[in-house]
Amino acid sequence: MGSVEYLSKDILEEGFLKTFYPYHFFQKILGSCRVDARNRFVTAPTIWQKVYTTLCLVILIFVFVRFIIDYYEQYNSDKPTLFYLVTAMVTVKLGIYFSNLIHVRFFNGESNMKLYIKMQEVERLMKIDKDKTLNSLQYRVNLGTVIFVAVLAFVHLICFVSGIINVTSFYTYVCCETTFTLEISHCSNIVLFFAMRIRYINAIISNHINGNTNSGSADTVLGIPTTNYLKHVAGKIHDFKSSETEIYLREIMRGFDSYKKLYRFQSVLISAKLFLYILLSFELILLSMKYNVSNGIQLTMYSSVILIDFIVALFLCVRCELFTRWVKETKLLSISVMSIYVDGPIREKAKRMYNIIEQMPPNFSIYDMWELNARLLLSMFNVITSFIVTLLQFAYL
Repeated sequence: MGSVEYLSKDILEEGFLKTFYPYHFFQKILGSCRVDARNRFVTAPTIWQKVYTTLCLVILIFVFVRFIIDYYEQYNSDKPTLFYLVTAMVTVKLGIYFSNLIHVRFFNGESNMKLYIKMQEVERLMKIDKDKTLNSLQYRVNLGTVIFVAVLAFVHLICFVSGIINVTSFYTYVCCETTFTLEISHCSNIVLFFAMRIRYINAIISNHINGNTNSGSADTVLGIPTTNYLKHVAGKIHDFKSSETEIYLREIMRGFDSYKKLYRFQSVLISAKLFLYILLSFELILLSMKYNVSNGIQLTMYSSVILIDFIVALFLCVRCELFTRWVKETKLLSISVMSIYVDGPIREKAKRMYNIIEQMPPNFSIYDMWELNARLLLSMFNVITSFIVTLLQFAYL
């Protein structure tokens, strides 16, 4: 009986798999998918998928060598500083690509599987499948993000066919930038998955406190369900007195804790890439102006990479901030329930929810160095601005 129950937990629903299918499909093509999802099961990447990833890495090494040779012949004789700077930029890009791909493909295979199983378990516990609102939102966000990244890759394909960029630049962008952007955006969208479930729990508690579980209108803002609509949906399925909201919360927080352990490495990579790439790009602009070899196409490509990374990092930081704030709202709602009931099972339930949040804080700490929140990018750009001022002083003073 126990083995049958364990097996049933590992079986994923078709609707849940469909939600993340856009990412799984394109990441398999790029050799960067963390799990192999098929026949309603998730497993670690197969040996052939790992061989395919290794082949992608080997090919990119040859492309990198070809790129360095081209720039060496072009700049090393009379502009060695420019050559070393471009080499550093490409090395950063390649190093981050290698680090990310090796981490997602060859490490934490079982943990990645368990994360998807935990997410499915949360879906079943909360009976999310009875209303398609949250799953539909997640699918639209995932599909829209993948289409956006695919369009950017297609634009570079057009530039390559038109002769604006060479094959080395095109292959480097498709492999490095597309793969990494998909990974970080996937990281961001999983935060949205947990955040919306926390918001759903808040709707259940709010319905109980306000005493009106069926109020609200079916409104959305930019495709995101409003609080009133979530309260309306939650009121049709759940009642705080009978629902196991403390179990919902516990499993969500456990799932998010597993997520943090798996994706904090990618958070370090995006932070390091933004920091280094902005500084190196700015120094490249200064040297290009100094040597009068400004290349508008290259500068546009570097700027587009920075802009895309910034947008993806912004979404990740804002969603982590929203998750933290909505968990704090859950904590305040639990206190409100305890203030209404002096004793009894409802007060005990609210107290258990409060203790769960105290024991598992929602903050996304990056190896105890900094926290992933809305203030991170502002702090980072304060540091970058100081470095840029220093570079300007060395260049013109």
